[in-house]
Amino acid sequence: MPGVVAGFGELIGFGIQLLSGPYSDRTKRYWPLMSAGYVLNLLSLPSLSLVSTLFPTMGLVFSERFGRGLRNPPRDTLLSQAGHLLGFGRVFGLHELMDQGGALIGPLAVSVAIAYGGYRLGFEILFVPAIIAMFFLVRAYRLSPEQSTEGDQSLPYQSKKTYWLSHFQNSSEKDFS
Repeated sequence: MPGVVAGFGELIGFGIQLLSGPYSDRTKRYWPLMSAGYVLNLLSLPSLSLVSTLFPTMGLVFSERFGRGLRNPPRDTLLSQAGHLLGFGRVFGLHELMDQGGALIGPLAVSVAIAYGGYRLGFEILFVPAIIAMFFLVRAYRLSPEQSTEGDQSLPYQSKKTYWLSHFQNSSEKDFS
């Protein structure tokens, strides 16, 4: 049963990405969608400490995956826009550092909490990184330039063919100048 729940949760997450990506591009409402996804995602897992039956647990797992699917496309768009301002390598490196740091520290902290206090404490401890992430989300929103909330109008959509043609044209000009 846990595999079915996890698999269906992944299906929900990927399915919502198919909707939230085009919707965020069409409406340019990156921050509200990303924020809603983060709130849902970050509060669902720690809330597992409050439930003890199957259906509420399944609902929280599904809501966590739904939130993740909702936040990823607008987050990636905003990271791309930040790359234009700060440098793509710097933005990518910072994002990966925080992502991989959380992937290392999170399971270690949960393991220690479970070892000393049980599963309930293991899930409760997840409220700490959720609060920290919310702090950084609010801080990033306040530091963002105005065009980030409206979308970057200087970067129109390009088809794959247009992208590659402009990419090769720009790189050949750089190589021979």
